[in-house]
Amino acid sequence: MANRAQQRGVVLVVSLIMLVVLTLLVVAAVNMSTTNLHIVRNMQSKMDVREAADQVINQVVSNVNNFTMSSASTTAPDAGNHVVDGYQVTVQQPVCLSATPASGWEQQYSINPTAGTRYNDNWSVTAQVTSGATNGETSQITQGVEVQQMLTGCP
Repeated sequence: MANRAQQRGVVLVVSLIMLVVLTLLVVAAVNMSTTNLHIVRNMQSKMDVREAADQVINQVVSNVNNFTMSSASTTAPDAGNHVVDGYQVTVQQPVCLSATPASGWEQQYSINPTAGTRYNDNWSVTAQVTSGATNGETSQITQGVEVQQMLTGCP
């Protein structure tokens, strides 16, 4: 009989230990899923910030007037601050990296032969998201663009 009383106590202890282990596993699973949600939310915010900067860069690149400056003091029409989906995007003045005469271009076949030589101007455009991001994300995107024009826009 003494043996049977000892076994009942052991079953109780083993079942309590199993209950504690099971509870710890459930708590760990909940913490892991919460962490994964935070990671996904941060990745989505980062992608939104990058997309806002990319959208403004595409707007600047699509306007040739941003690349026809005659001096460094002239401001490109699309440079400055923009707001995209609640994000503040600042576009820096496009920077001309180089200008080379366009290959394959011959002045004698031009409609206006006195216009001069065509140039391939290589520009760098930089946009930075600095405020408006929900989790403090910032992103800076620099994109290169080549513009062919009659007169070089490089200062």
